Amino acid sequence: MRHVHKAHLRDRTLSPEEIRIFLNAVLTSNVRRPFKVVLRLVLMTMVRKSELMLARWSDVHFEEAEWHIPIENSKTGEAPHRVLVGSGHLPFSRA
Repeated sequence: MRHVHKAHLRDRTLSPEEIRIFLNAVLTSNVRRPFKVVLRLVLMTMVRKSELMLARWSDVHFEEAEWHIPIENSKTGEAPHRVLVGSGHLPFSRA
């Protein structure tokens, strides 16, 4: 895959307070519910938008509390990506 620009390393991360403010803003916004769920999932799982869009229920292993992103859906295409999922990840919860 070719990129238009060269990626730069970043060392800044969101503080817990910034995450809280963001999640609260998403929750109280006028954005439609499906978008709210997506924004929360991307932030809580740190997956790429494309990985989330290509997710299939068959890739979610509730017993292991893991979401296995297949090689063909990962950015590098070199190894499967395992994402821990828990009760805080709304669509992955059985509740």
